Amino acid sequence: MAGTPEGFSLGSDFQDPVQKFAAALGTPSRLLKLAPKSAGNPGNAAALSPAIVLTTIAAFEGFAEDFLATVLAREGNGLAQIAREVGNWNNPTLEEWVKRLGKLTSPAGAEALDAGPSKEITVYRQTQNGNWSPGRKAWSKILRDSVAWMEVRHLLTHGLVSGWRAESWPPPLKKNVPPATSVLRPKDSGKASLDRSGAKSCARIYTLGAQHAADVVAQDLGSAINWSDLPSFD
Repeated sequence: MAGTPEGFSLGSDFQDPVQKFAAALGTPSRLLKLAPKSAGNPGNAAALSPAIVLTTIAAFEGFAEDFLATVLAREGNGLAQIAREVGNWNNPTLEEWVKRLGKLTSPAGAEALDAGPSKEITVYRQTQNGNWSPGRKAWSKILRDSVAWMEVRHLLTHGLVSGWRAESWPPPLKKNVPPATSVLRPKDSGKASLDRSGAKSCARIYTLGAQHAADVVAQDLGSAINWSDLPSFD
C-alpha cells in the first residue's frame, strides 16, 4: 500500500512487536559488551557509544510503529487508517509515544502511563568531580531525557558530530527541546562527549521506558507481555 512504512506489520498480538524489538536490540546489547570498561583513551572503541545510541533508537522507532499499529488494530481500525496514522509519524521520542498511547487508553491507563514504572530506571548522572554516577530520575525527567537523546541521534545521523570524541554539539532547532548536551559529559571549552555510560543510559531509557508504556497499554486492553528476551543493558 502506498504510504505504508517499511517494515510495517499488522496484528492483534502484542507479543509479536515485543519479540521483534528484543531481536533488534541484540545489536546494541552486543556492542555494549564490547565497550571497554577501564579508564583511558578507548581508541577506535569510542565509536561504539554512538553506534549503541543509533541502533537502540532505531529499534525503538520500529517497535513504536508496530506497537501503535497493534493498538489501533485492536480498536477496530482498518489497514488504510492504521497505515496513515503510523506512516505520518516520524522519529517518535519515548515522551511523544507515551503521550500518544495515553490518548488511546482508558483514564486509568493514561494515569498509569503518567505515573511511570514501579521499578525506577537507573541512568548515569554527572557528579561534581566530572564522573558519572548511577542514579534515579523522576519519570518526567526520564521522558525529557528521551527527547535529548533523540537530539543526539539527529546530530549523529546528519553528520554534525562524530560522537566518538569531545566536540561542540549544536543546539536544538526547535523551541522547548532539551539540548543534546544535557545528557552528555561536559568537557573543556564548552564541548561535550558521548561515552559508554551515556550510551547505556540512552539504552535503558528507550528500552525500560518502552516496556513500562507497553505493559500499561496491554493490560488496559486485557493482555499481558513476556519481556524475558529483552536485553538488560546492565
